[in-house]
Amino acid sequence: MQVERSERSIPAVVQRMERVVSRITRLMAIAAASVFLPLAFYMTFDATSRKLGGPFTAVSDEIAGQCLAFGATWSFAYALARNAHVRIDVLMPLYPARLRELLFLVSVALAAMLGVVFALNAWELTYESYLLDARSYSMLGQPLAYGQVLTAIGYTMFTVQGIVILIAGGFRFAAGVGVAPATELAEDN
Repeated sequence: MQVERSERSIPAVVQRMERVVSRITRLMAIAAASVFLPLAFYMTFDATSRKLGGPFTAVSDEIAGQCLAFGATWSFAYALARNAHVRIDVLMPLYPARLRELLFLVSVALAAMLGVVFALNAWELTYESYLLDARSYSMLGQPLAYGQVLTAIGYTMFTVQGIVILIAGGFRFAAGVGVAPATELAEDN
């Protein structure tokens, strides 16, 4: 019932924007998660083979680092959409409901501002690496911009997700309903 009232309190364009961004971040999280199983098999094979004296790639640390950076940054936005970020809310149950809602919006605003800082710096670093043709100092010699652009995209979507939650939450707050995004939004297909 409250979700229905909540949806009526948000303009249609904001609802659409919220759904689209949530779908994109969900797909990004799925893509990020799909990297970890092959990475686990690869790392297991490489470490076991090296330990037993067999062939190994000698670049497993670089590949693992890039997969971890990609997987983490592409999952941040989805965690924000699902309200799954770690936070300390020992005192939150003691506050009135409206204050809790306002503090939620403040925390999302701060997260979005942090995302802006990370995204801008990540894009700047990616651009500089591209201009310099900076490459990893390993057998792969992979251009650093490849991994950095994925990280920059992750931080950018984290920022976009935060801004969308803040806008929709502002409308919900003004209407007097819960400001946190509905978890069903992120599950929509």
